[in-house]
Amino acid sequence: MRPVINLKERVDILENFLESLNEYTKWWGNMEVDHKTLESRSEVLSKTFNGMRSRSLLDMWITFRGDYKEYILQVRGTQLHSLRTYSD
Repeated sequence: MRPVINLKERVDILENFLESLNEYTKWWGNMEVDHKTLESRSEVLSKTFNGMRSRSLLDMWITFRGDYKEYILQVRGTQLHSLRTYSD
């Protein structure tokens, strides 16, 4: 009778091992899905952020260009005014 008990215990051990392997395999499957999901989201966010950042930088340079043009016009206006004032 003892060999039958040993066989049953060994089968139980193998079944527990199989359950553990199944859980481990499921866990890695979930990790792969989570990783791919995060990877695809980060690509989308990266593209979106870079586009927004590029647009933001472009808008900032356009503003700077406009401010610079306005500054140059003011300086020229001041120079012309000074030339007229002091040349008379």
